Amino acid sequence: AAVGLFQLIPVMLFFIFSQEYLLNIYTGGTKGGV
Repeated sequence: AAVGLFQLIPVMLFFIFSQEYLLNIYTGGTKGGV
């Protein structure tokens, strides 16, 4: 269980980071950046 959780953490972080990154690009491209 610990190993599975350890492998899941970087995936979660990458997913959250990619979502924030894409959201910044989308809002920045449509609204001119914040």
